[in-house]
Amino acid sequence: SAATGNASVFGILRKTFVTDGMLGLYRGVSAPIVATAPMFAVSFWGYDIGKRIVRSMDKEFDDGQGQSSGAGGAGGGDYKFTIPQLCAAGAISALPTTLIMAPSERLKC
Repeated sequence: SAATGNASVFGILRKTFVTDGMLGLYRGVSAPIVATAPMFAVSFWGYDIGKRIVRSMDKEFDDGQGQSSGAGGAGGGDYKFTIPQLCAAGAISALPTTLIMAPSERLKC
């Protein structure tokens, strides 16, 4: 036990399980999930937008409708992105994510 200086990971897990059951292992996890879920949603949305932007800038891609692909399936459909294009899309996704995360990170500090 922690009071006697014999606190191991397994000892604490055992004590938590005995005292509070399986749900005791998840105590306090709801607040971080509620806080991070919107950040990940915005990150994935930004990545999709980034892929659309990168794809629309590719002069060689034609979506079959005579357009250089700003329209069409979300995230690229059958379009084959190169590694640098995916990196650019990831960098673009950081912009809206930062707008959401930066204020909350400042509040934590």
